[in-house]
Amino acid sequence: MNRGRILLNATIALVVSLAAGFLVLLWMQNRAAKIHTAEAPPQKPMADIVVSGADLPRGAKLETSNLKMAPYFADAVPQGSFTDLKDLEGRVVMVPLGGNEPVTSTKLFPPGTTGGLEAMVSPGMRAVAVKGNKVMGMGGLILPGSRVDVLMTVDAPPGTETAEGKTEGRQDNKVTKVVLENVKVLATGAEAEKKVSAKGQPEEASYDHYTLEVSPEDGEKLALAGHQGQLNFALRNPLDKAVVNTLGADVKTNLASFRESKENREPGVKAERLVETIRGTTVEKLTVDGTTTTLKKKQ
Repeated sequence: MNRGRILLNATIALVVSLAAGFLVLLWMQNRAAKIHTAEAPPQKPMADIVVSGADLPRGAKLETSNLKMAPYFADAVPQGSFTDLKDLEGRVVMVPLGGNEPVTSTKLFPPGTTGGLEAMVSPGMRAVAVKGNKVMGMGGLILPGSRVDVLMTVDAPPGTETAEGKTEGRQDNKVTKVVLENVKVLATGAEAEKKVSAKGQPEEASYDHYTLEVSPEDGEKLALAGHQGQLNFALRNPLDKAVVNTLGADVKTNLASFRESKENREPGVKAERLVETIRGTTVEKLTVDGTTTTLKKKQ
């Protein structure tokens, strides 16, 4: 009798303990689910929009090859975005785009605008072409996007002001003057973009002619300078915005460069004239009066 009661009590205790453990397990699972739900932010809705597949310069024509789709949060989609690649076929970029940058209507020219050089000209500016050569283009180193100063060499009209005063107006009296500064090169030859070789180095540009971006007034200056005389370019740092006013250079100005002035000479001392001869590793300096000084040539 006692043995049966003991077994009954043990069975009841085991069932109660199992039920309690099961209830505690359910409670812990529910609590963990509530904590995880509270910590995890709610999933925001997403939307696919069109972005650039690579860096695109101003004037580039959009195609499916240089575009792609990218997911964006629906509440963060830029205004004017596109959701279909076909809507952008043939559109022209108005501002440079970086890779993976959303394409919006404000960054594009109006529909129907053709790509090419005309799309690269800034508002209020004009594209003017001038005849060039390899020397003018610094051996092909002046590329689209470079900044240059334009120098003009012409026969000086009578009374032209230079550093040495007014010119006499002879036909052989040449003068060179900077006529335009900080001008952007839009294209070299038929190329409006820098070409990069397989090694990643910029290729030499074509130099049969150059197209510059200038204002209408500067376009008149450029056309006249190209017609009247010879043009040359001076390449400048694109960060250098300084305007330098010059008087121009003529033959007299150049001949006077690095010349010893009479005022700086000592009284009674004549300027020494030397003839320098280099033989092998020695330098011989012979003065007009016959005195010879032999110096060892510096290595």
